[in-house]
Amino acid sequence: LVSSLPQRKMSFFNFNTISSTINFPSGTSLSKANQITTTLENDLNKITFIKKINTKVEKDKSTLKIEIDLNKTKGKSLDYITDEFNKKYSKNKSATIIFSFGSESESDKNEIPIEILGDRLDIMKKYARIFAKKIQKIKGISNVYLRFKEKRPEIKLIVDKEKASTFGLTPLLISQTVKTYLRGDVVSKFIEDDREIDISLKLKKKYHSFEQLKDFWIISPQKVAVKLDHVTKIKKSKSESKIWRKNKRRLVAISAYYQKRNVQEIVNEINSILNKIQIPDDITYNVASNLKDIKERQKNIFFAILLSFLLVFMVLASLYESFVLPFIIISSVPLAVIGVILYLFVFQIPLNLSVYI
Repeated sequence: LVSSLPQRKMSFFNFNTISSTINFPSGTSLSKANQITTTLENDLNKITFIKKINTKVEKDKSTLKIEIDLNKTKGKSLDYITDEFNKKYSKNKSATIIFSFGSESESDKNEIPIEILGDRLDIMKKYARIFAKKIQKIKGISNVYLRFKEKRPEIKLIVDKEKASTFGLTPLLISQTVKTYLRGDVVSKFIEDDREIDISLKLKKKYHSFEQLKDFWIISPQKVAVKLDHVTKIKKSKSESKIWRKNKRRLVAISAYYQKRNVQEIVNEINSILNKIQIPDDITYNVASNLKDIKERQKNIFFAILLSFLLVFMVLASLYESFVLPFIIISSVPLAVIGVILYLFVFQIPLNLSVYI
């Protein structure tokens, strides 16, 4: 019965905390990221059992640390609340929102990572999506997230070095001029009492378009004005915003979150399903690299339990001055364990630190 129970990583802290990570699509501005985060935060603040929310907003992602008032949850466990939040916000189109029980550093408690290694990112992403669809159908899998971002749109300026050299222009001078047009440059400072305020100069937003770009003027060292499209070829393209590597190979990752099922059974089923999918020879995958960590933690917990039994036996032996009486007293503990295991099996409650205590 014990082997069939759901399993979770053990933690000694954050019994009333739920963490949330919001991953934004490539190219999301900080103001847009803040808007999405604020909307989620306002929505969560309407829930009566949420005591406090600490938020950190960044360009690529936001993190929320949500403190729960356990007295107002009406008997709902943090696992249940976390799963409900994931179901509610998993279909958000503007960002990928993941809730986890515990602090941000423990966000992989019920996560099964699938790593895809290779050299061709486009092909790897294609198979990652295929894997995700297959894994999502497995019993016990609540959500599957793609841990990579789509290519970020960009504009390339390909400098015609022959034409540029005619006017004494270099790629560095051209790029710095375009950067000043779009992002601005500090041209002076406004000093008021003990404060210094930068004064930046840049083009208005209405000129920040692909069509307007070709009409930008570049001033050459000879004080000659040259249009940008005269010395460069301007084109739209897409590129990776981040490239992850492992063992000198490119990495694409998937995260599968499970509940109410033994992690080893799910890993075996995932391996069984993925083995049936034909993949190119230059692509490999690895399922549940963190499973070893979970088993190691469980070994440490069992060792702590055995050690506690030994310490209790020594205390009782010194108290009663007998080696027989402590065995009689401790022998009643297994009877309680039988009832606990049956209760966990019937209600499919995960093996966590509270259970072991």
